[in-house]
Amino acid sequence: MKIMKIMKFFILISTFISLFAVYFAEASIGRGYFVKLSYIESDYVFSECPIISMADSKIITDYIEEVSPDRDESFITNAELAELFIHITDCFGLDTCIFTAVVRQESAFLENVSSPTGAFGLMQMTGIGISEVNDQLGFRGASYASKEVIAYHNDVSRTCVDDNWINMWEDGFFNTNMNSIADKKQWLSFDPLRAALYGAVLLKTYLAVAKNKYPRRSLREIYKYALMLYNGDPHEMHRYWEKIFKHSRKLGLKIY
Repeated sequence: MKIMKIMKFFILISTFISLFAVYFAEASIGRGYFVKLSYIESDYVFSECPIISMADSKIITDYIEEVSPDRDESFITNAELAELFIHITDCFGLDTCIFTAVVRQESAFLENVSSPTGAFGLMQMTGIGISEVNDQLGFRGASYASKEVIAYHNDVSRTCVDDNWINMWEDGFFNTNMNSIADKKQWLSFDPLRAALYGAVLLKTYLAVAKNKYPRRSLREIYKYALMLYNGDPHEMHRYWEKIFKHSRKLGLKIY
């Protein structure tokens, strides 16, 4: 009887391990988010944000200098970085105050910082985040994001953000099938515009996910949920959005 019980116990443990392995394998592959084109096309902009054009870029420039007074400007100046944020958010219909606050929280406006968990750059992109953006841009085709959304992101990237935009896998930087996360991060590190665009696409995707889940909630609540997704840490995400809102208030957005 004892032997039978021991055998059943090991069978149960073996089954659990197998199921966990299958789940982990599927999670690591990732399915990509399928979101409605109408939610991707929507603008997510607070009317209270005082940064509405390039004429307001000094608000961001001054904030960057306050947060990181010793920031190295040899690659991109604080003023140029401020204008980049305004340009990217205008193209993708994102709130400039919130987007700037995300960069402040993630990297303090420093391009080459990395976290202990491997997140990298201005937007602190992870391998999972990079893969999601690549899906939204069409790397794995229509099985991982809708054709309409893929077309939208590529159109915005090439007609609004940069006429010379080339997707990561089209660039010739990669001699393999893009399996190396280190190579992907290196590609993003070459140009702050790339990092900002990837952060914008990821945030816009999460906003669309939030809008789909809570179609009748306020813009504040939509951003709250999207920012928790952007952070992704179950122990931190519930405080993360509060930090972003706090930073955005420094830029003049009165949101609590």
